Amino acid sequence: MVRKMRAAAIASALGAVAILAWGMLFWGVLYSSVGVIKPDTLDPVIVEALDVSGIPTGTYFHPWPRDTADAKEAWGTNHTAGPFFRLSFVREGTDPNSPRKLAIGVLHNFVVAAMATGMILLAGRGMGTFGSRFMLVSLGGLMGTVMIQAGDAVWFHMPLDYVLGEMLYQIISWLLLAFILSAYLTSTRLAGE
Repeated sequence: MVRKMRAAAIASALGAVAILAWGMLFWGVLYSSVGVIKPDTLDPVIVEALDVSGIPTGTYFHPWPRDTADAKEAWGTNHTAGPFFRLSFVREGTDPNSPRKLAIGVLHNFVVAAMATGMILLAGRGMGTFGSRFMLVSLGGLMGTVMIQAGDAVWFHMPLDYVLGEMLYQIISWLLLAFILSAYLTSTRLAGE
């Protein structure tokens, strides 16, 4: 059992490192060629208005709210007429290169990899082949990606180029994780021998 848990921890760590490396490549180099995030061409007046408005850190939708009959009617009219947007606003700013952010990111990747490793361990004897382990992790990741990212396009009207770029990143992340876990967690390691 100790050897099995050690193998699971090593597999999770290897998976976390792989996802981190892929994330740095995608978000550091490839994202602009894929068109995930558009260049910042916001008018400085808009940025200044956000700054002086005093709104706190949060996620905002426009139009919103729809908490009364009149507000719901106005919401529907304004939603149809446009513009519609979702704004994630961080008033206090953040250091994009902080060691703390990197540490939290590594922890996040490790937790995701450990969850995928846990799926393989819970499936038990049915995971005797590379292909079965690979398909389990790949399909689990694909299911989450489609639910969340495609859901953003459907329910929150996120632009298709953004959604497809996010999906590309996540699907490759899951395939990479599935490959590493499936290759490392052999039947012998899963048996704890």
